Amino acid sequence: MANIPATTAKFRIDQVATYLIAGDPEFIGEYVVLIVGNGLTGSITVKARPLIKEAMADGDNVAFQAWWYRTNAGVIATAAITATGLIVIPSGGVELALDCTALSAGNATVYVSRVKSQNL
Repeated sequence: MANIPATTAKFRIDQVATYLIAGDPEFIGEYVVLIVGNGLTGSITVKARPLIKEAMADGDNVAFQAWWYRTNAGVIATAAITATGLIVIPSGGVELALDCTALSAGNATVYVSRVKSQNL
């Protein structure tokens, strides 16, 4: 499965792949993510991996792991996203990704907005 950098605030998930959405080790805050399923029949999981300079310098390929997010109802979740949804993902010292692990029909348009925490 390929890692695809999502270099814009809007991108399309149209294949099974890991879509990188954030990786700034200096940023502490949240990402607001709107996933619009366009006939999507598939599964998208939020994942993260630590941005530890020593591990990266040693060449250790730190794998992505399931990461939590908040739904628009304020519920903390790690479940796969299978339809349109608005989520908030916390970030601080991690690289974030949306991992499309299955896709049998349709696609999803994703909008990402970075919100810096004001209470640090």
